[in-house]
Amino acid sequence: MENENKIATNDLETNIDTPNPDLKTDADSPRPDLENKDGASGQDFQQMIDSVFNQNNLTMVGWFLGVYLVVYLGLGIFYKKEGEESTFKQSAKKIVDFLFVILLIFMIITFVYLLSKDQQDEYSQELYNSVLKFLDNPYSLLPGIAILIAFYVMVYLFKIPMDGNKPFSVAFIEGLLWITLVIVVLVQFFKQVFNLSLLNFFDELKEETEEKIKEETEEKIKEETTELEVQQPEEEVFHISNNKYNYEDAKAICKAYDSELATYKQVENSYQKGGEWCGYGWSQDQMALFPTQQTTYDKLKSNGKEVQYNCGRPGINGGHIANPYIKFGVNCFGKKPKAGDDDMARMAISGDNLPMTAEQKELQAKTQYWKDNASKLLQITSFNKDKWSRNDQ
Repeated sequence: MENENKIATNDLETNIDTPNPDLKTDADSPRPDLENKDGASGQDFQQMIDSVFNQNNLTMVGWFLGVYLVVYLGLGIFYKKEGEESTFKQSAKKIVDFLFVILLIFMIITFVYLLSKDQQDEYSQELYNSVLKFLDNPYSLLPGIAILIAFYVMVYLFKIPMDGNKPFSVAFIEGLLWITLVIVVLVQFFKQVFNLSLLNFFDELKEETEEKIKEETEEKIKEETTELEVQQPEEEVFHISNNKYNYEDAKAICKAYDSELATYKQVENSYQKGGEWCGYGWSQDQMALFPTQQTTYDKLKSNGKEVQYNCGRPGINGGHIANPYIKFGVNCFGKKPKAGDDDMARMAISGDNLPMTAEQKELQAKTQYWKDNASKLLQITSFNKDKWSRNDQ
């Protein structure tokens, strides 16, 4: 019994004294909100410091200062007299500007001629994003001031003239640093006080400009495409008149024009766009078809029942022809050949090209007869005894 109690007591002590490694109390757990906030702020500050004081920037500054130091000490050997101090400053000014211009030219040549278009776009975008990130970071004010102070310290240590004879490069860098600092102050002022992001405004302006350029480019491409489509005629149904061809002849004729026999649907599409010709034409599936517009049918109807149906009814006329040897015209589908002078003259003479009534045919025959025999059978008198025509002088 004592052994059992001792074992139970030992188990109880073991359960109480032994901590559970998987169990965490509220006191042991960090507060996620504070930790994330402090971590994000510290991470932004560290990223900003790393972007400013990176290896490339420090190397470039080191080379510039090293070259200037060598030149400065070299000139100091030759200009030690007090009366020659102004000459030394003039030389130092020229050297600093010369080194700055050489560095600037080197960077431009590298960017323009040694980098591809994709690399230029990539570096430009990276620089743009870095500048926006620096200006938008509230901690950028401190390194901005620190860089400006460091700039003045280096200028003082190297005795670079800062009066009216200061080097152009020094004045340029000084102005750039001050402008950057002022922009940071303005951006943070509007952001913290008015909750207004100036950078978002510039981003939206940039997006609108890019969208406008994109729309103009697409419109230009569309216009060029439209012009190209106009230059290259679309395929259409064209009719070869004269009822002289059987079905097999029609196939060969369309092949001769780099086209094929038109289908019923293609003839119907041609009708819907205003096409019509008053004559059957062989089409695919051994059909003979032709379209007639409503206006043409109405004109024929107004001339009397005798010619009302001479061009069929409105819509698609015709159908399947069992005998392939009947002679019709041909309906081809393809790029219609350009019209020649004879084609244009024939189209102008034909007019409406409507079938004539018996009376119209009789009148046309008489007109043609007198036209052919006018010089033999008809005599025209003069305007008077002195003039042939009233318009004669």
